[in-house]
Amino acid sequence: MKRAKSSLEKTKEKSEKERARWEEEKKLLTKRGRESGKEISELKKKLKISNHTHSNLCADKENLSANVNCLNKLASRADNKKNKAILKAVLKAKKEVNSFQVKEKGVVTDSVWDLARDLVAVGLKPGMVGPAVNRVLSAAGVNVNGTISHTTACQAIIEGGVAADLQMTEAMRTSDGFIVSGDGTTHRSLNYESHFVMVNKDGLRKNYFAGITTAPNHTSQEQCDAWERLFCCLTDLYNCSPFGKKNGLIDVRELIQLLTGMLSDHAEDQKLLAKLLESLKRVWERKLRGEEAMLEMDMVLLMPLIMEATTTAVYAAGGAKAWASLSPEEQACCTKNIYHVIQQRIGQNTFESLSLDQQRTINLFIWMGCEIHNDLNTVKAGAIAMGKWWEENKVLGPKKLLNCANKDAARIGGAAGEHVKEVSVGGAIKATSISVALFNHKNDKTGQHNTYKIFMEEKLSHLATFPNPSNNQFQTHALAAEQLIVNLEAYKEFLRLVKDKKEKRNWTNLELNLWDALNDLPTLHKLAALAVYSQTISVLYVAHVRKNPDQNALDMGPYHQEVLAACKAVIDNPDIVLGANTFHVPATLGGEQFYHSEVMYAVHRMAPSLLHLCPLVQRFFTGAYEAWPRFMTEFAAGGKIAHLTEEERKCATQSTNNNLNESAFGIVRQNWRFTGHTLILYHNS
Repeated sequence: MKRAKSSLEKTKEKSEKERARWEEEKKLLTKRGRESGKEISELKKKLKISNHTHSNLCADKENLSANVNCLNKLASRADNKKNKAILKAVLKAKKEVNSFQVKEKGVVTDSVWDLARDLVAVGLKPGMVGPAVNRVLSAAGVNVNGTISHTTACQAIIEGGVAADLQMTEAMRTSDGFIVSGDGTTHRSLNYESHFVMVNKDGLRKNYFAGITTAPNHTSQEQCDAWERLFCCLTDLYNCSPFGKKNGLIDVRELIQLLTGMLSDHAEDQKLLAKLLESLKRVWERKLRGEEAMLEMDMVLLMPLIMEATTTAVYAAGGAKAWASLSPEEQACCTKNIYHVIQQRIGQNTFESLSLDQQRTINLFIWMGCEIHNDLNTVKAGAIAMGKWWEENKVLGPKKLLNCANKDAARIGGAAGEHVKEVSVGGAIKATSISVALFNHKNDKTGQHNTYKIFMEEKLSHLATFPNPSNNQFQTHALAAEQLIVNLEAYKEFLRLVKDKKEKRNWTNLELNLWDALNDLPTLHKLAALAVYSQTISVLYVAHVRKNPDQNALDMGPYHQEVLAACKAVIDNPDIVLGANTFHVPATLGGEQFYHSEVMYAVHRMAPSLLHLCPLVQRFFTGAYEAWPRFMTEFAAGGKIAHLTEEERKCATQSTNNNLNESAFGIVRQNWRFTGHTLILYHNS
C-alpha cells in the first residue's frame, strides 16, 4: 500500500513536472507562434511589395521594349530625316541667296535703306535706284521681292540726313571743342550759305557737313542768325530723339560753349561774323551762368535786382501809365527781357569772380582765315603791283586786248573810242582768261576743247588739259601762265592751225587777241614774272598747306614768316631766281626744288629777250610781300594765337583751308545742273 502510494506520488510528482515542462513548452511555443505570425505578416507584406515591384518591372519592361522598338524604327528612318533636313536647308539657303527682300512684314529693311543711300551717293538719281538694283541682282541670278520706288529712295536719303544731324550733335556734345566754317555764294539770284563743323576730340578731329541754306542777304548778322538757327534746330532734334531720352536733354546755350573758333576767308564780313559769334557765345554763357546763380540766390538779395531792372523797363516803356497800356503779350515780352537782363548781370558778376585762366578758357574763341585765300590775295596783289610798274617807269605796257564791240568803237574814234581804250586791258591775266575761254571753256560747245587736247597730245606725248583760271582762285592764273610760257611755240602753232583749217583763213577776235598776246613782249614779261612767283612761292605754299590734312592752322605762324623771308630775298636780289645759280641753290620757299623746273628753264631761255623781267619780278614780289601781312593778322605777336596754351591749341585746332565749303557749292551746282528741281533738304541729306 505504501509502495503503491509512494509510486502514485512519484507518478503524480512526475506528472506535475511533465505538466510544468509542458506549460513551459506551451508558453515557448505560444511565444514562437506569435513571432512566427509576425514574421508571416512581414513576409506577406514583403511578398505584396515584391509582387507590386514585379508588376512595375514587367510594365517597365514592356515600356522599354516599346521604346526599343521606337528607337529601332527612328534609327531606321534617321538617314532619311537627315537627308530631308539637308535638302530643306539647302533649298532654304538657295532661296535666301537667290532672293532679295525689299520689305519684311511690310517694312523696308535697314539694308535696303543703306543700299539706297549708297547708290545715290555714287551718283544715281532716286528714280534709278530701283531699276539699277533689279538689273544688277538679275544679272547675279537673284530674285528681287518688292520694288524700291523713287519715294522710298528719297525718304531713305532724308532719313539718313536726320541720322547724320544726330550723329553730328552727339559728336559736338561730347567733344573737347568744335570749330565752325562757312562760305557764301549766289546761284540764280539766290544767296546760299554753306556750313561745316569740325569736332576736336582727344587730339583727333572730324568734319561734319551741317548743310547749305538759303539767305535773304549775305550780311554778317544774317550769317550769325543762320548759325544760331542751326544750333537750335540741332538741339531740338536731339532732344526729341531717343538720344535725348537716353543721354539727357541738351541746352543750346551749353552746346555753344564748346564753340572754340571759326574758319573763313579774309573778307571783312567774315571777320565781323566771327566777332558776332564770339559775342553770342559770351552772352549765352553769361545768361546760363546767371540762371544757375539765380536758383541759388536768396530772395532778399534778388529782389533789389528785380526792382531795379523792372523800374528801368517801365521807364523805357514811357512810365507807369504807358506800361499799364501795354497788351498782356507786350508786358510778357518786356518781363522776359527783364529776366534776361538780370541773368546777364548776375552771370557777368559771377564770371568776373573767376580766375583769369578760367575766364580765358571759357571765352576761348579763335578766328582763322583760309590759308589758300592768303595765296589767292597775294598773287592778285603782286599782279596789280606789276601792272603799275609800266606807267610809273614810262615804259610801253602790254597790248590792250579789245573785244569786238570795243574794237568797233575804237575804230570809229572820238570820245567813245578813247574811252574803250582806257577801260580795256591787256597783260598776263587777260591772256590767261582768253586762253581758258578758247581751250577749256565751261560750255563744251564753245572753244577748241578736243581739238586742243589732240594737238597737244601729239606735241607733248601726253594728254593735256588747260588750267581753268578763276578770279575766285586767282593763283590758277599763274598755272595757266606756266603752260603758256613752257609751250609757247606749240600754242602759236596751234593758233596757226586753227586759222588754216577755216575756209576764210582768219581768226575770231578771241583767237586774234590770244595771238597778239603771245607775240607781245610786255605780255610775255608779265606771264614770265607770274610763273616765277608761282614756282618760287605760290605752288610750294599751297602744297605745304594741303600736304597734311591733320596739321593745325594755329601753328602756321612761323611758316608765314618763312614766306615773307623768301619774298624779301627775291626783292633784294632777283638774280637768285633769274641768275645762273638758280637751279643749283633754289631760292624757293623752304629751299625745295622747283615744282616744275621746266617752267623756270623756259623763263631763263626767254630772259635775254625780256629786258624788263628783273624789275617786274621785283615789283611782283614787292606787291605780294606788302600784301602778306594783311592776311597774317591772326598770327600777330600780341594776338590770341600767340598766347594760347598747348591745351587750348588742341581744343581750338583748325584746318588750314576752307576747301570743304567751296567743294560743297561745287557739288550742289553739279547736282542742280543735272537735276535742277532738287530740294536743298534732299541735297543736304
